[in-house]
Amino acid sequence: MPILLLGGVNTISLIPATPVLEVVQVVEVVEVLEPSLPLQEPKKVDCNMDDNPYCSCVRTARLLGLNLPPANAEDLKPNIPFPEVGDGVLLSYSTSEHIAVIFGIDERGIIIGEGNYKRGQYTERIIPWDYPHIRGFVRY
Repeated sequence: MPILLLGGVNTISLIPATPVLEVVQVVEVVEVLEPSLPLQEPKKVDCNMDDNPYCSCVRTARLLGLNLPPANAEDLKPNIPFPEVGDGVLLSYSTSEHIAVIFGIDERGIIIGEGNYKRGQYTERIIPWDYPHIRGFVRY
């Protein structure tokens, strides 16, 4: 047990030292991305209205700079083998097709911005390179 020495003018006391803080191991650090576009409040989302661009992944991709042809996400075909920042990633889920814009690429995966991944909202996330829903990449 460690001993803490306290010194005074005329005395020295021996007091057993007790730890004040417990050291814990960091298991995982999760990076939170700050959105580039304003987020929509989930309670206020109405995708029946035409004024919310985040209710459509294609519309959001255009807003983020992709010059997409008139099409839905399921109509878009991969046209490049490997993406760069500014390209699109096509994603296929069990109930829908999706497109997101690539903001960054690093060892963690692909950093994307997208609309309507969460209903009517703009989100940013990192998807790993081996993400099973990636069906290809597009450049427009």
